[in-house]
Amino acid sequence: MPTEDLLARFQQAVRQPLPWIEVKDAAAQEVVHRDVDLLKLLPIPKHNEHDSGPYITAALLIARNPKTGVQNVSIHRCQVSGLDRIGVLLLPRHTHHYFRMAEEAGEALEIALVIGVHPACILASQAIAAVDEDEMEIAGALMGAPVEMVKCKTTGFACRPTAEIVIEGRILPGVREPEGPFGEFPQYYGPRADREVIHVDAVTHRSNAIFHTIVGGGMEHLVLGEIPREATLLEHLQRSFPSVQDVRLTRGGTCRYHLVVKIDKRSKR
Repeated sequence: MPTEDLLARFQQAVRQPLPWIEVKDAAAQEVVHRDVDLLKLLPIPKHNEHDSGPYITAALLIARNPKTGVQNVSIHRCQVSGLDRIGVLLLPRHTHHYFRMAEEAGEALEIALVIGVHPACILASQAIAAVDEDEMEIAGALMGAPVEMVKCKTTGFACRPTAEIVIEGRILPGVREPEGPFGEFPQYYGPRADREVIHVDAVTHRSNAIFHTIVGGGMEHLVLGEIPREATLLEHLQRSFPSVQDVRLTRGGTCRYHLVVKIDKRSKR
């Protein structure tokens, strides 16, 4: 589509999401590993000189609301800290909210880390949606057809059957371990701190899987976060200010911090 239509198309997808459908067969489950050694199974890179270790950076983390069962899809930095152990940075958003609900009940939060998916799914995962709005339904609207999902091997919920790799596990209640530093999107290192921990129960993948990674602060990282944020900001601004025509998060502000707003100016004030 033309560049000038991109934000309107994303806004439409958020307003009119398409529910996903469940299928039975999955290329992402051609090979199944239940005895897991992540660094032997997958080519997980150390991205920057002072990173605390290898990181998974392009995985969609799928989790379910423990009470409603509605799933959330997001991306988090994931540090491999053991054979079957991952430290994860959970910012105070939807996945963190779901984990707190599970932890308060003394339970782990089942999750799947899905690597190698359609770009529309990655874009949708960055939408600033409300709690219990499933981002895979936004992805379906972007693609013009419902997203196909398949049940994971060890959890009761679904993942992308056409993905390259799926890591199935649980965020453990009452457990925090050191995670970081890691080179983040502004091209500064995020600090080391005690974070939540994922225990990995299984890894499934295609027979000739491709491992997708995102370099922090690179153009791919910036643009994937830029487009959904611009669409959301434009939607909010246009509700209150009809003169707003367009917005742009500048590259100079790492597509996060500097917002330019285009208006139909009718007043000198």
